[in-house]
Amino acid sequence: MRWRSFRKGLLKVHLWLAIVLSLPLVIIGLSGSALLLQREILAHSQPSATAGARKPLPEIIAAAQKSAPQGAVAKRIDLPRAESSPATVRFTPREEDKPEQDFYVDPVTLKVLG
Repeated sequence: MRWRSFRKGLLKVHLWLAIVLSLPLVIIGLSGSALLLQREILAHSQPSATAGARKPLPEIIAAAQKSAPQGAVAKRIDLPRAESSPATVRFTPREEDKPEQDFYVDPVTLKVLG
């Protein structure tokens, strides 16, 4: 009898330790999947743009510069992948402690979408 009760207790301890110790692995797996799908997730969260003939890159950058903080420098430009996708312009501020900012610009109307 003592062996059965000891084994039952050991199985319960084993079960709960496995559940508790597997939670960090599940969190790591989910966050890794989110990082892998980050571009697709962001592509679906972007505002839609107007379809048509696109303006030249300097005009898109100038349109985004009007909304950017003063002194910020355009660091990166992501061109639209589809007709109704906006162009993304990333600005880096002059101060090192401030984060970079992304601005979405409609490449047809040059309207800043966000």
